[in-house]
Amino acid sequence: MTSRHSILAALLALTPLAPALAQEAAAPDAQAAEASGEVSPVLYLMEDEDSRVYLLGSVHVLDEGSYPLPANVEEAYADAEAVAFEIDMSDMAAIQSAVMTRAQYADGRTLQDAMGESFAALEARVGPAATQLSGFEPWAVQLTLVPLALQGTGYTATSGVDQHFLGRATADAKERLALETADSQMAIFDGIPEETQVEMLLETLNEWDAMSGEIEGLIAAWKSGEDEAMEPYFNDIPDSIRPALLRDRNAAWVPQIEAMLAREGEDVLVVVGAGHLVGADSVIMMLREKGYTLTRL
Repeated sequence: MTSRHSILAALLALTPLAPALAQEAAAPDAQAAEASGEVSPVLYLMEDEDSRVYLLGSVHVLDEGSYPLPANVEEAYADAEAVAFEIDMSDMAAIQSAVMTRAQYADGRTLQDAMGESFAALEARVGPAATQLSGFEPWAVQLTLVPLALQGTGYTATSGVDQHFLGRATADAKERLALETADSQMAIFDGIPEETQVEMLLETLNEWDAMSGEIEGLIAAWKSGEDEAMEPYFNDIPDSIRPALLRDRNAAWVPQIEAMLAREGEDVLVVVGAGHLVGADSVIMMLREKGYTLTRL
C-alpha cells in the first residue's frame, strides 16, 4: 500500500455515485470473485424515550462472502421501520438527469480538450472505452473507473452495503429516506476547478498498479470497525473538496437525523459511507457536540 492513500479508494466509503456513474458511462465490468472475512462495521445507536436511530457506516462496494452482516447490524435493520440512505439510488430518472446536468460537458468541450496530451494515459489504461468517456468531465471519469479498479478484488457495487439494504428495504416494504439528492452530490464534484479534476484523474491513473491494494486495505479497515484504521484513508482528500465532501454534508445531515429521532415510536436505520462516521468532523462528533449520547454497538 502506498504511504499516501488514493482518493478513489476513499470515495468508496464517502459517496455511492461511482456505481451510478459507471452504469451511465458503460465502464468495463468487474470480474467478481468471492472474498470473505470477519466483519465488524461501525454501528452507533442514539435513542430517546420511544425512538431509536442506528447509524451504520457502509462501503459502497463489497463481496457477497461478507454477508450476512453481524447480528447487531441485522438486529438494527429488523428493528427499523425506515431505512435512510445518502441518496435514493432507486430513482434512476433523477440520477440520469443529474448526470446530464453535472457530469457531462454541455458546451462542446470534451475530455480530450481538458486533458490535452495526458488523454493518452487514459487511453493506455482503458483502451477503446476512453472514447465512450470523452463526453464526461474528469471527476466523473475518475469515478467511472471504479469497476475497472475492482477487477480481481472480488468486490462489486451491487454487493455494496447501501445497495444490499436498499434491496432488502424495498422487498420488506420499509419506508426509504434520502439525506440528499444525486444532483447535490454531483454538484460538489462539478464545482471543482477543471485543472484540479484533471490532476485527480491523472493521480488515479498514475497510481493504478497500487489501486487494488488500496481498495483491499480500505475494505479491511472497514471490516475491522476501528476508527484509527479507517481515518488515514480520508486524510489525503484535497483541501479543495474536503469541506464540501465531508464536513458540510455531515452538518446538513445532523438536523435530519434529529428529526428521525423525533419520530414517535419509530426506529430508523441510517446507512451512510463509513467516512462520515469517523474523525473530528464526523456526524457522530457533531451529534455529541449537540448533547446527544451515541453508543457504539
